[in-house]
Amino acid sequence: MVVSIPVPHPSEDSRPFWDSLRDHVLRLPWCGSCASFQFPPMPGCPACSADADAIEWREVAGAGRIHSWFVARHAFHPAFESDLPYVVADVVLDEGPRINGRIVGVASADVQADMRVRAVFEDLSAFTRLAFEPADPQEQA
Repeated sequence: MVVSIPVPHPSEDSRPFWDSLRDHVLRLPWCGSCASFQFPPMPGCPACSADADAIEWREVAGAGRIHSWFVARHAFHPAFESDLPYVVADVVLDEGPRINGRIVGVASADVQADMRVRAVFEDLSAFTRLAFEPADPQEQA
C-alpha cells in the first residue's frame, strides 16, 4: 500500500511562502517598519508590532548556517518510512530569520553546527518542499 505524503494547507499568511517554493524561489515576509525579515509568516510584525500593511514578501538568497538539527530514525508519518534516516535542521539564514528544512546531500553523521548550507527545492507530487544542502566551499565564508 502506498501512503501519500502529508500536504501543507497554506493559510492566507503562509500562501506566498508556498507559492514561492513552487517557483524555486525563497521569499519571506519583510517588515518595512523595522526593516527585518521574519519567519514564520504572520499577519503583522512580531519585532515591532507593525500591522499587516507593513509586511511585504522579499526574495532571500537561502544561504545560512545550521544552528541545530536532529536525525529522524523513526517515521513520524508512514509516508516518510522509506526516507529514514533523514536530518531536519534549524537554519539561520544570512538575512537573519531561522527556518527549518531537511538537510540533503550529506550523510547525517557529517552534519555539523555552523555548517554553511543553501536552499534547494524538492518538487513532490502536490507541492514543493524546502530543503538545504551543503554550500560549495567557495560559499563557506
